[in-house]
Amino acid sequence: MSLRTVKNCIVCNGSNIAPFFKIANYPIILRPVSEEMHDHLDGQKMPRTISLEVGMCQDCTHLMLTKRLSDDLEKLFYTSLYSTYISMLEMGIGAAGVDNFLKLFSNHLVSKIPQGASVLEIGCYDGYILQQLDERGFNAEGCDPSDGASIGIQKGLNIKKSFFRKGLYPSNNFDVVFNRHVIEHVEALPEFLANITDVAKKTAYLCFETPNADFFLSKGLLDPFHPEHLSVFTTVSLEKCLESHNISVTEMFSDTKDLITICKQGENILAPRVGDKKDHLLSLAAEFTSRHDENINKLRKIIERVNSENASLALWGAGAASLRFLTMAEDIGLKTNNLLIVDKDTRKQGQRFFIDSDIPPIASPDVLKGQSVDYIVIGSQFVEEITGDIREGLGLNAKLITITPKIEIIE
Repeated sequence: MSLRTVKNCIVCNGSNIAPFFKIANYPIILRPVSEEMHDHLDGQKMPRTISLEVGMCQDCTHLMLTKRLSDDLEKLFYTSLYSTYISMLEMGIGAAGVDNFLKLFSNHLVSKIPQGASVLEIGCYDGYILQQLDERGFNAEGCDPSDGASIGIQKGLNIKKSFFRKGLYPSNNFDVVFNRHVIEHVEALPEFLANITDVAKKTAYLCFETPNADFFLSKGLLDPFHPEHLSVFTTVSLEKCLESHNISVTEMFSDTKDLITICKQGENILAPRVGDKKDHLLSLAAEFTSRHDENINKLRKIIERVNSENASLALWGAGAASLRFLTMAEDIGLKTNNLLIVDKDTRKQGQRFFIDSDIPPIASPDVLKGQSVDYIVIGSQFVEEITGDIREGLGLNAKLITITPKIEIIE
């Protein structure tokens, strides 16, 4: 499979792209798939891994994949391979991040927009936020190309199962247009942003939420870097990207792993507040490898402890974080033969990761009740929810190993 090489920054179009890091064999597909899909992908001679190569623009600090998959394969991700993404409507997992966005929405936008304002979410998946906004009296709509849209549609939410594109909605139509964890997937940023400003009223507020590169650089974590994320925005590059398309940042929230901006159309409203952070971000990037190596050493010591105790270990979570953990197996001494992986999502149970491994299909967490498991790795960002499921739901006292955003053992 040939990869497309990207030579210019997709934010500032500069050619001063320095290599940031490279992982030789990184899984292409981040979620487990059915046996039928395994056979289909094998029939299409789909490789299981690619060379994950990330570069950093030395002019605007933007981080991006410099080797990319074909357009057809990227489309396959969102139309056919997102069916096991977490549905908060059905499971309630992951609400913490959404609640943070809704809190910002309430505290920083509600007083500025009309009662019953028209709101559009691009990439709404199952429509969990749309439901929350509907209950608060807003006229909320959304679009999403994945099977998640069908979940929300069946529950009566106003969702179009489609990629966001020109003509999908009328021009000058919405009081608020927002997207959460979408812009990092977009290659044609000028077209995407132009379509947003087209459907938004001239007085509308525009909101963007995306992984916060500043946070992950400072922690030495690879969480946002994978084949689906074409970009990872820093505070500097996101402001540069938006304002180069006549979208001005009025407020920016960057103190967590998620970077959130509230914007208006028009000339620069927020004086270049983050531009002077460029040198700091370039310095963080230069130190990233050593921080990442420290994290690998922490995990290696934890797994050495598990192995020295001849202890049993299971992995909870069948998503990108768990898969990233598995890719480090050789480096940290993890034995993956017949490793038990569990996930609460019934859609994932019985499926397998599309990797070269003898790891069995994903199982229900209920199987842990009948086994003596000494350690459980929480392969997910939803640490608190999963800890509750383990301790209170299943009544297990196994030691817990967290791998993001902090690497530690919870006794």
